[in-house]
Amino acid sequence: MIELVAIQHAYADRMLFSGQHTLTVADFVAMVEHEARELSGRALVHLSLSWTPRPWSQLLGALKAGCDVCLSTGPVPAERLEPFRAGRPLLILPSGGTSGEPRHVVHDAATFLSRYALLQRPCRRQLLLYAAGHMAGLDAFFQALHRGGSLVLPGAGWEALRASLREEAVQVLAATPSQLQFMLLAEVLEVSACPALEQVVYGAEPMPPALLRRLQERLPGVRFEQRFGMSELGALPTRPDPADALALFLDPPHRWRVMDGELQILTSGRLLGTLEDGLLEEAPWFATGDTAEVTATGAVRIMGRLAAQINVGGRKVGPERVESVLLEMEGIDDVSIQAEPDPLTGQRVVAEVVLAGGAALSRIRSLMRRHCLGAGLPLEAVPSRLREVPSIARTTHGKRPRGTMERLDSAPR
Repeated sequence: MIELVAIQHAYADRMLFSGQHTLTVADFVAMVEHEARELSGRALVHLSLSWTPRPWSQLLGALKAGCDVCLSTGPVPAERLEPFRAGRPLLILPSGGTSGEPRHVVHDAATFLSRYALLQRPCRRQLLLYAAGHMAGLDAFFQALHRGGSLVLPGAGWEALRASLREEAVQVLAATPSQLQFMLLAEVLEVSACPALEQVVYGAEPMPPALLRRLQERLPGVRFEQRFGMSELGALPTRPDPADALALFLDPPHRWRVMDGELQILTSGRLLGTLEDGLLEEAPWFATGDTAEVTATGAVRIMGRLAAQINVGGRKVGPERVESVLLEMEGIDDVSIQAEPDPLTGQRVVAEVVLAGGAALSRIRSLMRRHCLGAGLPLEAVPSRLREVPSIARTTHGKRPRGTMERLDSAPR
């Protein structure tokens, strides 16, 4: 399943973890072997992954021992797993739940891990801000393990993060756009703070164009690359589009398509089903639930989640697009677009904004309509409510939550 002997032979003395926790590949493999012996005979192992070595050794040790592994807390009734059993360990992942009820996604562990192959590459020092149990975090760990990479584990707080970027000579930073936005606001992303940084990898949610421009201005010479993956599909092979930093190529090209505005994937490595809904019906194409468009170069641009769209009088509004437009306004540091019930249109668009120092909400409100219409937003996408908040909430996976807000009050602001 995981070629631990080959990995140890190739990278034995390399540091798999550095920073707060240091561990060589050889020592990590020894931990995995120990955990496999300790967990032998157990049917199901529950794990909560974090960026420390032990839970990762427990994950691989449990799979090596033939255990099913659930990366979610709470009981899993044995009868729920029976329809999925085929004599090989199962890997159960929590879905993001960004715009709907979370699901327990069931994979054949061997199939899930088969996409990772041992590659002889120079060691690169990576700092990961993805949630460890999220698909992006899982992919980053397995990529590092198979490619001899070193994972830098910072301490808590902005100062510790800034120190790790500089003192550990981090070359690759992996984070969601929301996390990168926080780092900009905290003035962590400066050339002087990360002199060795070569690449920023991002995913899990769409990147607002205005945010990408700010990042590129703050870190000239650093490459920015988008990745794509889902709990249901795993991480898919991608490559950047040189002509469009907000688009990517999914490889191979004949295994994806956009139908009725939704990205669909043809893959043999997808989920078996979910604990809530049972086995997935056999179908050649998997509907991702992501809105997307094909660019002039044949790349795909991910726009957001279908389920997160706001229905204003029968017209669909993508919150990510509205957020991108508002982030272009001077005086707005961060923004979140949500739906609010409306007696006439069903839903209305509401904006929560974090203002830059010295900015006045009244001025932002007076300029917002003209700015939004001038940027090409239709009238129904212009926020009908605007309120200032000290910060924008994020999910545990570092993404903006989507859903319908309770009505704030009866009087427009």
